[in-house]
Amino acid sequence: MLTALDDDWHGRLAAAMRPLRVSADDGLAFVGVSDRAVRQILDVLIENAVRHGSGAITVRARSAPAGAVVEVSDEGPGIVGDTERIFERRVSTAGGSGIGLALARSLAEAEGGRLLVVAAAPASTFAIVLPSVAV
Repeated sequence: MLTALDDDWHGRLAAAMRPLRVSADDGLAFVGVSDRAVRQILDVLIENAVRHGSGAITVRARSAPAGAVVEVSDEGPGIVGDTERIFERRVSTAGGSGIGLALARSLAEAEGGRLLVVAAAPASTFAIVLPSVAV
């Protein structure tokens, strides 16, 4: 899924002179979530980084104690204000519609995961926490 994400976004970001860095740690846990849901969440996060951030956009998947975490960060000014409010429907602190992050969080929760802000400023980092499943 991360390879397809890189393929889909790389050209668009390169045209805007915005590097995309995608990486995944070896030995990631098997997560029992929909690839489509995770992809939609990642698309929202990357689109927000394009619109509100600057510099390189980094997507990194890593192992976590109870599953995996996918982080999306950029090199922009970060998030101003209450980081929980940005997940409220129709609330935007940066001129957006206020729907994307609310939808992304709902999708994460529907899959048994969480979407949260792990760093607000000076550069923002969002994390999708995904539960593992026994195989």
